[in-house]
This record gives sequence, structure tokens and C-alpha cells, in this order.
Amino acid sequence: MTTLDSIRSELSVLPLVCICVPTYNAADTVYETLKSILAQTYTNLVVHVSDNASTDDTLTVIESISDRRITIHRHDENVGGEGNFNRCIQYAEGRYTAIFHADDLYEPDMVAKQVAFLEAHLGAGAVFTEAMLIDEMGNRIGELRLPQGIESQNGLYDFVTMFKAVLRHSNFFICPSVMVRTQVYQQEIKCWRGELFKSSADLDLWFRILRLHPVGYLTERLMRYRISNSQWSARVRLGAERADFFLVLDHYLEQEPIRVLLTSDDLRMVRAQG
Repeated sequence: MTTLDSIRSELSVLPLVCICVPTYNAADTVYETLKSILAQTYTNLVVHVSDNASTDDTLTVIESISDRRITIHRHDENVGGEGNFNRCIQYAEGRYTAIFHADDLYEPDMVAKQVAFLEAHLGAGAVFTEAMLIDEMGNRIGELRLPQGIESQNGLYDFVTMFKAVLRHSNFFICPSVMVRTQVYQQEIKCWRGELFKSSADLDLWFRILRLHPVGYLTERLMRYRISNSQWSARVRLGAERADFFLVLDHYLEQEPIRVLLTSDDLRMVRAQG
């Protein structure tokens, strides 16, 4: 078999992965982000960039990258962060979809390891990873890890386990690390509920997936998560969004089928976080 035939054979068995990158005024970081995505060891992937009416040189930077796997979606209307994530869900294709941030960096084997996990755990709706923290210059300043003591079954975590863990540890899910089955995004989740949960709509989304499917959480730091004062994603991480976190908790705690699963200790954790 020739080399070209080998490549075609490999691509025919590897499930297609769709990487969506929502952008807004990310000219300073998006080049490095896209290069880290295109350098993945996993070969069968496409990239959809959804630009949210950037006013800087974001589109010029993206257009400077010559790679036929990239599709650019230009929008004249800024619909906010969650609205642009919803656009990404509409653009998703293939078996698996990840929505990566335009200021973070992704280790070369991240996609391959996530696909391997989902292929080995057919009941899982999604898989997360841990991350290194970097500053605006790319220097390592810390790490984000799955809290210790959270028990899993066969590498999978269910809703009750993760909900109780969030009550104790706050939101430890790393939004731009998750890979989701495309049909889960498009047929079950459909949208981020930003109108209800504002900057914490991501936590609501993970809970919604968990109520339908277990998820995986790889205890490897497979991405570099940037702490920056300029990007929308950083303002969500560092601003006054803690109040939005409680919008999500209150929504789920008001549901009797969930409250009956909690102990008095669990509820004390809620009061302690407040």
C-alpha cells in the first residue's frame, strides 16, 4: 500500500473530530491557538472558527494560516460569548466536537487521548482534562486539577458524584478542555442557556450532559489555560461571576429529585460557599 493509500485508509477509520473556536478580538493569541490545534497528532479533524464581529485584526491573522481544514465563519453581529458558542454547536460535524478558546493552547496528543477515551467508553457523553495555567506571556503559573477524593466507576463520573463535588469544590470543570459527542450537543443540549445562567452557563451545560450520560475526566494536563486581562474567557474566570455560579446551584437545588439525593453535609457545603 502506498503512503497516500495508507493515509486514506487511516482517515477512513478515525472518527471525524470538529474543533470549534469562537473568537472576538483575539488577534494577539489566536494564531498560536490555531497552530496548537493544527499540530495535533490526531489527523482526522476540521476546525470551524466563528468570529463574533471582531474589531481588531483577528480575521486577518486567521486568514494568514493556510490550512484547508479551517473554515472561517464571519459574523457582523456580536451575540455575546454564549451566543457564539451556540453558533459553534450549529457548525459542529463529525462524531466528536470540542469548543476551544482562542487564547488557550492545546498539547499535541490532547485530541487523540480524548477520542481514545470516548471510543473506549461508548456510554460517556463527554470527556474533560486537567490543565496548566499560563499568564499572558505563556509562562506557567499553576495548574487546574480534578479535586482529590472524587470516586469514579471505570473512569466515568455520574451526575450525583459531580454535583456533590461541585458543592464542595466549586466549578472545577475546565470549559475549553471538554470534548462532547456531536449528537449530544446537537440533539440533546442544543444551546447554552446564557439568558438564565450568564457566565456560568457552561456549568449548567455540564450538569445537563451529566443528567443524561456519565462523563470522563482525564487526570492529565493536556492543555494550557491562559489567565489574561484582555480575553472574554478571562473576564469570565476572574470577574464578579461568582454570583452566576449560584444561579446554577439554586436552579438544581430547587428540583426535589436532586435535593433528595443530597445529605445534610452536602447542603452545608452550599452554605459554606455562599
